[in-house]
Amino acid sequence: MSSTPLRLAVLPIKTVIALVGSRLEPDTTNDDVVLEDNEVNGDGLGREDEDDHDVAEVITRVFDLALRKTLELGQLSSVSLNDTVTFVIEVFNQGMIAADNIQLTDYLPNGLLFVAPINPGWTIDALGNPTTTLNVANGALPSTGLLPGHSVFAEIHVVVAPGLQEGLSLVNFAEISAATDTNGQPKQDIDSTPDNNENNDTFIHDNDINGNGSIGEDEDDHDPAEVEVNCYLSAGDDTHISACLGCAEAVVIVDFFGSLSGNPLPAAPGPNLDNSGLNLSNPGAVPVTDLAPGVYEFAYTIPGLNGCGNRTAILELEVVSIENLVCNDDINISLGDNCEAEVSVDNLLEGDLPCYNALEVHIYTANGFDLGNTVNGAFIGQTLTFRVEDPLCDNHCWGTITIEDKKKPVITCPDDTDQAMVNEQVQTISGTRSTTDPVLDLDDTSASSI
Repeated sequence: MSSTPLRLAVLPIKTVIALVGSRLEPDTTNDDVVLEDNEVNGDGLGREDEDDHDVAEVITRVFDLALRKTLELGQLSSVSLNDTVTFVIEVFNQGMIAADNIQLTDYLPNGLLFVAPINPGWTIDALGNPTTTLNVANGALPSTGLLPGHSVFAEIHVVVAPGLQEGLSLVNFAEISAATDTNGQPKQDIDSTPDNNENNDTFIHDNDINGNGSIGEDEDDHDPAEVEVNCYLSAGDDTHISACLGCAEAVVIVDFFGSLSGNPLPAAPGPNLDNSGLNLSNPGAVPVTDLAPGVYEFAYTIPGLNGCGNRTAILELEVVSIENLVCNDDINISLGDNCEAEVSVDNLLEGDLPCYNALEVHIYTANGFDLGNTVNGAFIGQTLTFRVEDPLCDNHCWGTITIEDKKKPVITCPDDTDQAMVNEQVQTISGTRSTTDPVLDLDDTSASSI
């Protein structure tokens, strides 16, 4: 709770009394000279206080609440989609009567969503607006109610809807809709009209709590706070990519949008800054062909919305000539633990090309079987022939590749033991041996104990 200045209403009451014996003509017309309160000895004829006429003042206790809505301390006014935004509503008692049962209504604009679980104490009224009541009964106000000169705070948490345009301004008003004194008697505010109609309040200045709405000034029980959706659209980041061409007939399909880093928003492609003549009608599959080696630049621009500026990213396309292919001669590959290797173009070509997207690797066995670009343990010790091919230009180079295994063997020994179990069936021979039965020559056998 905090204190706030009081607003008093002072109403002068003039009483006219017709007295017998007055030095002036007694009448009922309020045209007498008043110079001093409670003067009964004045001579009205001498332009003194007319003593048959006097004034008294009474002070009427007024009911006067005001509202100010702001962002929570630390809450940024620039928000992203799906952010949770916290608004703070402060209610001031500017009158002379303690207040209770202060009903607040929040008017959410399109783009801000009310989520009940994060707003305890708030409900949705019949018009679809969030509403809450601050009173002694629910603990939102102290036992004395909201005393004159004090204020009370309430918070509402809303979520920025997905899919909103960037730069969109979201203005969220709140209003005092009703209030009573501490006896539960509804009270009429002296300078505003509490209700839950968002379209009948005069708004002139933000955070103005001293306006008198009854005479056309800012209505002080009604106030907004504002957030703005940040400029989130992206044209991507400046990016450098490469495409390899080996002849004029070669065509390489390049995804220009997919190549841009920085999460670009799909949009119509910008100008080709180097007049390459490429067909950009489908930026996700641009046919790159018949270009001389070099670097070509393409601009992508996202037009800004709602005050957000345009954003541009530059895609550099480097065209590299692979017209001449030079293969390494003898290559050997030592297989690892999984006994399999994938052989890339980079493993087989001499030099350092930035791209190999148009080239293929083919490895052949001695009988001409094409293994593709993968070898395994079945070919350890063999020397195979490989070819690096440019199928678009009918060009290739070749060499040999030897598959080796240089890993040390791992020997696994059983635990020491003096016993062994042989899980085998034993055939028993019974009966009398005939003289013609085979004879075991023990000199030709040996045995060992386990």
